[in-house]
Amino acid sequence: MFRKLLAGVCLTVLASCFALAQESRGAITGRVADPQGGVIPNARVAVTNTQTNETRRITTNETGYYEANFLEPSTYSVSVEAGGFKKLTRSGITVNVSTRLEINLTLEIGAVAETVEVTAEAPLLETTTASGGRVLDQKQLINLPFSDLNPFALSTLAPGMQWTGQPEYRRPFDNAGTSAFNTAGGVGQNEYTIDGMTVTGSGRRVGFVPPADSITEFKLETSNFDASQGFTSGASINVASRSGTNALHGSVFDQHWQQRWNATPFFTREPYDAGVRNGTIDPNKKQKQATGRSNNYGLSAAGPVFLPKIFNGKDKVFWTFTWNGIRQSKAETTSSTDRTVPTMDMRQGDFSYFLTVPNGANLYTIYDPRTARLQGSNVVRTPFPGNKGVPILNPTYSYYSKLFPTPNNIPGKVTVEQYNNYFASAMPKDEKFNSIVNRYDWAISQNHRVNVRWQWNDRLADEYDWTYETSRGLHSNGLTRINRGGNVGYLWTINSSNILDTNFGLSRWEEGSRNVSRTTVKAADVGLPAYIDQRAQANTQLPRLDFYNITDVGDSYPVIGTKLNNFEYRATMTTIKGNHTLKYGWQERRTLFGESGPGSSTGSFQFRNNWTSASNVDNLAAQHVHEWAAFMMGVPNSLSIDTNDTAYWRTPRRALFLQDDWRVTSKLRFS
Repeated sequence: MFRKLLAGVCLTVLASCFALAQESRGAITGRVADPQGGVIPNARVAVTNTQTNETRRITTNETGYYEANFLEPSTYSVSVEAGGFKKLTRSGITVNVSTRLEINLTLEIGAVAETVEVTAEAPLLETTTASGGRVLDQKQLINLPFSDLNPFALSTLAPGMQWTGQPEYRRPFDNAGTSAFNTAGGVGQNEYTIDGMTVTGSGRRVGFVPPADSITEFKLETSNFDASQGFTSGASINVASRSGTNALHGSVFDQHWQQRWNATPFFTREPYDAGVRNGTIDPNKKQKQATGRSNNYGLSAAGPVFLPKIFNGKDKVFWTFTWNGIRQSKAETTSSTDRTVPTMDMRQGDFSYFLTVPNGANLYTIYDPRTARLQGSNVVRTPFPGNKGVPILNPTYSYYSKLFPTPNNIPGKVTVEQYNNYFASAMPKDEKFNSIVNRYDWAISQNHRVNVRWQWNDRLADEYDWTYETSRGLHSNGLTRINRGGNVGYLWTINSSNILDTNFGLSRWEEGSRNVSRTTVKAADVGLPAYIDQRAQANTQLPRLDFYNITDVGDSYPVIGTKLNNFEYRATMTTIKGNHTLKYGWQERRTLFGESGPGSSTGSFQFRNNWTSASNVDNLAAQHVHEWAAFMMGVPNSLSIDTNDTAYWRTPRRALFLQDDWRVTSKLRFS
């Protein structure tokens, strides 16, 4: 019975090994030996961060083994002293994010006062783990010409990663485009972390994307065998935020983009060759593409905390600050700018033109719904003579008809049926974005260290406003994404064999719309009954018109309706005993997801051919043209008002993990 219970506990622990967080810091391990290869126990090892002078002091165990864990990505030196041997110092050791380096040291016989220095070493290979992936250090991040200064976009450089996104959408606020990287055929969601703490958003997307200047390294792992890593069956993408050093340094950057400097795609250029500009045609003169520009700029600074005559934080307290801003003002080029609007004759009730198009009599003859009568079992109607004289009976007509721009009938785009008869050449695609990352590190003593980081960004988009000529801002999406979060970490080096690492982090993702233009209009303002506004209460807005071919007017009530919170706590203990390094710990993650939105709070009115076709069994009448006639006469085929409730999900996750790194021999190890 006891064996069965023990086996069940072991299986539970092992199963939880794949549901934990990712560690962003690295480690330096190795053995200290004499010239004949004999191990040297109780040797004094000092691992020093050459950027901050922070030193980790440890002692080799009975097997001559030492291990310095939880090292921030930086350059290090390792020195070792033992009685009867010369002091050895090895410098130029680069610790990358989430890497474990093996540095074996051989001491020469002599006095401790003598020192052997080894410098300018070649880059070290990570041989202590079977994990696969790609590491990019700060120098590569600076020198690589990657677009939009988005570090997560570098995921494409790792072997085995496939990218399915659109090249234009990899800016820091393009969360879906940034996340369009998959491994192993796209199975599972990727895990995105900063300093090992999650910044994953909703819908399999990354939440917060840090500015490139705020991180020191980037690592992507497509296969990982660390028990303390998980929460995903996809790739693990981790960046390490930059910590301050004893040297005060900073940078200012700007990445400028000019729309007219880029080659215009053929199908985008075609209407301009026809003489189109800002919705009008001059067939005798070709026009240039609309102007547009984007600036991705910012600044960063880092150094020790220093207050003159009050406090000098050299070797103790460090800070970093990075701000990134994006300002974009351009015309839409990636989404459809072709719209279908009513012709000027249609707006006067004259649909005679459509009888001249192929099969127009069957497709576009408008019948008067007021003449409906029963003929056998069918309802039949009488057509308007000559397809003219359709009356305006809709009380909202005068308001809505003014919102539709004048057709510009671009050659090569407009069809004989007057589909795509309006080319929105200057439809805006403007962006305003700000992002901040701020970090503080405090080396309290050789045994205690605290770090704090917080981040924030805010995106506000002004896109797809196809009525920019008639009512600027009415159809702007007002898309907004706001991210907040941070973490607090405490590292306690108890002794040479035991280290406790604790972290608490949170991230908040918000998404929705901040368009206020539609909310300034009420149902009563357009001619509808006031009780619609009374029912909507605080959510009054422009009621929606739903057409089949003609471009719709209005949308759902704008609100920041998606909110996701991740709370995470973990405690990891590392114990070194003989040939074993035990890593064990506990992690809690709480994911809270809420969703809300009033929807069409003041009504959605759908117009089709139901009431203007020849009969209730007419299968020939097209939707186009009929829907506008139905709108003129105020006969929708359906109408609805949304009554939406809020939704809330809570996902608690708890995990215990245990991993043994067993060094069987110098060339064989199990983990």
